[in-house]
Amino acid sequence: LVETAEALDGTAHEFQKAGYRVFIGQARLAGRLENRSSGGPKNGLEQVALLDLPAHIREVLRITGARQVHLWGHSMGGIMMLAAFSNDAIRAELESRVAGVTLLTTPHDLRSLSATLRIGMKALLPALKGARRLVGAQTLEPHHSLFDLTYRLKSSGNRAQIAIARAVESAAIKLGSFIFTRELIDLNHTSPQALRRLWFKEISVLPLDLLIDFAQAVVDGEFTNSDGYPLIVPENFRLPVQVLRAEQDQLVPWQAQEDLFARLGSRVKRLVNLRGLRHVGAVTNDLPETNYMPLALEFHSDPQKSLKRGWMRDFSPGCLELLRPS
Repeated sequence: LVETAEALDGTAHEFQKAGYRVFIGQARLAGRLENRSSGGPKNGLEQVALLDLPAHIREVLRITGARQVHLWGHSMGGIMMLAAFSNDAIRAELESRVAGVTLLTTPHDLRSLSATLRIGMKALLPALKGARRLVGAQTLEPHHSLFDLTYRLKSSGNRAQIAIARAVESAAIKLGSFIFTRELIDLNHTSPQALRRLWFKEISVLPLDLLIDFAQAVVDGEFTNSDGYPLIVPENFRLPVQVLRAEQDQLVPWQAQEDLFARLGSRVKRLVNLRGLRHVGAVTNDLPETNYMPLALEFHSDPQKSLKRGWMRDFSPGCLELLRPS
């Protein structure tokens, strides 16, 4: 929800090394201004999942001439994939064009989310709706405004302004790390360089409609479309899929991920336990001992064959072991 395409650079690089041609989709209005797509009258979850994601898939198929694509979705990206392939029309058109899907720390049952997140979203929802309705704002971007300011100060050539900019940046990063570390990021597995890159390049502006829809769904306990029907029906999702859950994920509980796995209608599916990792850390960790990508890529190389080693696999930093036989 709040990550730019750059947040998936590490994942994309691993796929590229394995011989894949990689495209990173980004929700409308997300990302930095210089590469941000425009929006429409409504730019919420239903539009992003049922219009934008299928459009991304069609475009990649057109550009490459490939018969099938592989999909990888983290958090909101996984929500988009679950919603899109719960839809009958999209399944009829595109299900045969997808070879395999990875859902990484993806929420589906919002009643299981942390109490902190539910309370926060309920308190935030009126302000978000007010900003959209009264001011006409389409995005929130205080983070980028701050760092754009410090960039200008550092580019001024004035020593005092440069010193002020560096002090502000350092304070902002320390404050953000203090707030989010307990919930999202694994500092033990994240280098200072990766943390700095996260704050400067990988946190997106927030598309307001998308944020409002997510907050409303958290309050209601379910993702619904404009007619009030569920957007996500896991039993309708039938693509080959692996569910990657992070043990220390405070946003998407461990058991909820196993419940999602059990409900998915896919005949070919496996569950991967990422021990010791957190919600955002699962994509931002950059130290070698946390590289679970060889295991994830094993599934995409041959989903059916990967199940011969077990429907549940376990990854711990620096150690991979088989939990259960198939």
